[in-house]
Amino acid sequence: MRTVVAIPMKDPADSKTRLADALTATQREHLALVLIRRAQTFFATQFPDFERLVVTPSSRITSETTACNAVALLEKGTRGLNRAAQSAFMWAKKQGVDRLLVVPADIPIWLRSEADELLDDGRRHNVVVHALTTAVPMHC
Repeated sequence: MRTVVAIPMKDPADSKTRLADALTATQREHLALVLIRRAQTFFATQFPDFERLVVTPSSRITSETTACNAVALLEKGTRGLNRAAQSAFMWAKKQGVDRLLVVPADIPIWLRSEADELLDDGRRHNVVVHALTTAVPMHC
């Protein structure tokens, strides 16, 4: 079964704005980059057979994505999570993908058991909404 994990990611410079009172713009950008790298690493190491698709308007994220052997879908402008998920769905449909997982880039802790539960639920239902909550080393 061909599975794609889609990770929507806005430009790091535009990320984590709700933390503006606590973190500088540079700190927020760094945090966003750490989180997307963590998501990439988790799926690359825990689910190496899954393809990874990052939906982003950021050329920086596009470069990092392709350097980590994932596919980047470059959007024009930040359009929000729902639109990014829709773009991922349309891309997956055109590619003949059997299963699409859309996961946020900013989950701080990834657990294999929770991802497995999500996948198990997906075998029984057409659409599953699930909260994933452990950190893994950051490398591609």
